[in-house]
Amino acid sequence: MTRQRTDELNMVPYTYSFCRRCDARVELGRVAFGATVTCPACGFEFAIGAGQGSWDRTEMPRDRARGDPEQSDCHSASTAWDAAGGGSLAKLFFCGTFTFPLRLGTLWQTLTLCAGTMALVGAFRLGAWCFIADAEEIDRSTRLLLANGLLFSLSFGSLVLLAWSFMASAYGMTILRETACGVDAVKDWPNVLALEELGEIVHVAGSLLLAAMPGAIAIPLWNRLEVPASWGIGGGIVVLFPIFLLSTLDANSSAHPLSLSVWKSLLRRWPAWLGFYATTCAAGVAVVVLQRASWRQANWATDVVVSGLVLALAWMIYFRLLGRLASRFTCHPKDGAAGNIP
Repeated sequence: MTRQRTDELNMVPYTYSFCRRCDARVELGRVAFGATVTCPACGFEFAIGAGQGSWDRTEMPRDRARGDPEQSDCHSASTAWDAAGGGSLAKLFFCGTFTFPLRLGTLWQTLTLCAGTMALVGAFRLGAWCFIADAEEIDRSTRLLLANGLLFSLSFGSLVLLAWSFMASAYGMTILRETACGVDAVKDWPNVLALEELGEIVHVAGSLLLAAMPGAIAIPLWNRLEVPASWGIGGGIVVLFPIFLLSTLDANSSAHPLSLSVWKSLLRRWPAWLGFYATTCAAGVAVVVLQRASWRQANWATDVVVSGLVLALAWMIYFRLLGRLASRFTCHPKDGAAGNIP
């Protein structure tokens, strides 16, 4: 029994690799680690090591990989980067990432998230307008209407924020988990009406709060340096949020936001982390520019539509990028999580 179990552990379980010479996909089946395989495209022979199969990054069953018509060449290129031990980080983060929210299998979730974001932005704009107009010289009846409008926007906005937080967390974590496991086209979307994946909001909200704490604690320092406190808090979120979130996934628990393996990956996989931060910061700057342009030049209704669309797309793209980052050092995903990061 022990010998049989050891042999099973030394086998690559229905996985695939990529040719070291031409990056062609090579189906392995159940072969032993160290076995030599031949690329069917170029005839190059190479050995399969414990860290060279697709299990260590983006493993999926053979029938799932073959039966998914939406597995793209871009995904093969990104996983080939890992299998070959080199390549372009641009393929990993840019190939098929920014078009992901507009795919047919993702479009419904994108539109749903856009609708929730538009409602949230609309409630905020209404409340801000009522608050500003109430400070002007107006008659008593108009002031009463503005007060009622402000109260409505606060109550409605709170409900929308709660629903949006749950929906955005569920969709974002689904994208992260599936992408980290090597899935190019997400199909197992949670049913938000049935409150599936309700616990995902704890992962996201807890990581956000922890990431904001250092910047909030350092507010006296920001004031002394004459730096806006919002910049310090926002910078802390940008840097620390992905670390805390991946740590909770590595531990498979939102109560463990500090994973030693994730922190070690900052040194071992620093090119991937650097590429992730550079890409997300560039995308964040583009979002801020678009929103400010919409705020200043568009009318109220157009601004709500544009802001809701841009923020929803940015949210889904961010988690797609984070999933691509996690796929660079995901070894043995636990229940779809990005766990066991070396």
